[in-house]
Amino acid sequence: MKWLFYELHRRKVVRAAGGYVFFAWIIFQAAGLLQHALKTALPETFDTIVLSLLVLGFPAVVIASWMFEFTAEGIKRTTPAGEPSPLKGQTSDWILIALLTAMVGIEGVRAVTSHDAQAPPSKLATPVDAKASADALPRLGAASLAVMRFNCVNERKEDDCADTIPQAIRNAVHLISALQTPSDYSTLHIASDAGTLQQIARQLGVAYVLEGNVRVEGNAADLTVNLVNAATDARKLTLKHRLQLGELFQVASKIAVAVAQELDIHITDDEQMALAASPTDNRQAYYDYTSAVTYYSTSGEVAMRRAEALLQSAVGLDSKFAAAWALLSRTHAYFYFNRSDATDERRDKARSALTIARSLRAESPDVLLADAFYKYWVERDYPGARSRFEALAKKLPNNADIQAALGYIARRQGRWDESKDYFDVVVVHDRRHPSRRLMAAELRLATREFPEALRMLDEGLKEWPDNSQFLARKVLVHQLQGRLDEADALLKGVDPGPSDDIVEMIAYQAALRRKYDGAIKLVARLLEKQDADEAGARTSWDLSLFLGDLRRLSGDKAGARASYSAARDMLLKESKKQPDSADIASYLALAYCGLGDRRAALKYADQAVETVPVKTDALSGAYYEMTRARIWARLGLKQKAIPALKRLLTVPANWPLTPALLRLDPDFDLLRDDPGFAALLNAG
Repeated sequence: MKWLFYELHRRKVVRAAGGYVFFAWIIFQAAGLLQHALKTALPETFDTIVLSLLVLGFPAVVIASWMFEFTAEGIKRTTPAGEPSPLKGQTSDWILIALLTAMVGIEGVRAVTSHDAQAPPSKLATPVDAKASADALPRLGAASLAVMRFNCVNERKEDDCADTIPQAIRNAVHLISALQTPSDYSTLHIASDAGTLQQIARQLGVAYVLEGNVRVEGNAADLTVNLVNAATDARKLTLKHRLQLGELFQVASKIAVAVAQELDIHITDDEQMALAASPTDNRQAYYDYTSAVTYYSTSGEVAMRRAEALLQSAVGLDSKFAAAWALLSRTHAYFYFNRSDATDERRDKARSALTIARSLRAESPDVLLADAFYKYWVERDYPGARSRFEALAKKLPNNADIQAALGYIARRQGRWDESKDYFDVVVVHDRRHPSRRLMAAELRLATREFPEALRMLDEGLKEWPDNSQFLARKVLVHQLQGRLDEADALLKGVDPGPSDDIVEMIAYQAALRRKYDGAIKLVARLLEKQDADEAGARTSWDLSLFLGDLRRLSGDKAGARASYSAARDMLLKESKKQPDSADIASYLALAYCGLGDRRAALKYADQAVETVPVKTDALSGAYYEMTRARIWARLGLKQKAIPALKRLLTVPANWPLTPALLRLDPDFDLLRDDPGFAALLNAG
């Protein structure tokens, strides 16, 4: 050993190693500053990559200084010293090099893994090898937690403590920004037979699970909560509380704080203040609110109307329940934005609920979120909404609704790649929500990345095989590429309801195939069922327009006129409620075109494009321009239609134009003898 230290000193290995460590430290600090300055341009693992390279460089420096000497005459091979050695010549060199390399390698791995363990979690998710996760998605970070339903024994059957008590804890946990949590929707919609806690954690992508038992007797409850390490199935923390049900929120906050402390997570002063606030003193109001949250997260017309009714009940029971007022404002704004009720009355309801929420707790996350959605869904001020959501994302980095809203807004502003990035992150955080997955796939469809869109749609269909929206988009992808046989195979045996997206794909497939009889019978039957159920005008005018198109193409002029007239009458009635609706104007243009009213068709087509131009809304604007181009084509206006179609072939859209559609779609038949149109068939 004495000889080894002598050789290390004589060959200047210690000096070289010390110098390397000093300069490596400087480089690593510079890398940290660079990552902070260019955080949007560099990967989150940039500092780890730099550290790994520096660690790998250390044995190279040690080996080089052992074997070679850097002199004024150049690099020379170091010769063994004159002192006796237990090892001779080059043999000693290689053995010692192997020992040094092994020692440095072990320390290097420890340094890198230690650095990774101490690194702060990313904004929403830390990517890993997709094959290692249960559902081919990256997992959340090391400090991630899912709060599951509790086992509940309750003499009050009307109180579902299995859901409401965990929801109070979830609400508290969501306030701690450094603790990553899956969305409420994903947690609530995990299958009851999903398996062990380890299997459930894999499906949700979390490192820890919070499970518990509660026994309610009168107004008191005995609560036991366990924090379980999903990887080992070992309990990391057990908490027991005897509480009055009026103390639910205080106890939920204590549990959230205890979990954060156990996982060594810092809670900011603002988060401490938010955790200390109780949303309501009325137990029934809170039960109504938590039920409304479940329906709201599901979305869709029926679920939203149930959420609205429950929220009205909640604020009726407690007029100072700010979170309920805020969610009620968002619910009204949803109906207004999605055109199911874009009336002045609905807009005023959204504004009134938001005003009350602001007066009660203006700076609470729930109210700030409602304010951002009002800006987005009611005022349609996309830049203003974007700035609000971006500010909220810094406070609530785990909120999938915020990230999704930023993705939706980016799409409307024509920032398609940015929108994809947002939704790729959202689906990791909200992996059990089908609409998040669907949107991620639709973004690839919109930008004509058809293989990637199909891959994502197939993944969705594996998770939700009965989801007709995934199936409808998959059919559309095949239609956009002219692969009608594949589309036929997917549509075989489909039995849709009136409002299913797949109905439009069936009608369009019939048009592309120019075989109309079966689709006409189906749409007519669905329209009859829709009218009998009185489920809403919007689906009825959609179906009437589909039926009008199919009858027109089949040569049934009288039947087509009847269908188009029915759609027109419904739309004119709706336009009185929504006089500024570009949607209604666009539909009216199609109805009047089918009726042969050239002037009215062109008027309403122009009105839709002018109301929502593509420069202010890349998504809807492209749809209205496509509708107008189709009307120009059907009316034989070649000089307008062909240049418009040429441009639309390059524009992202929910239903993007492709050369295959130009070749197959009968809407473009009057353009086929024009050389300019023929050139478009081979575009791209």
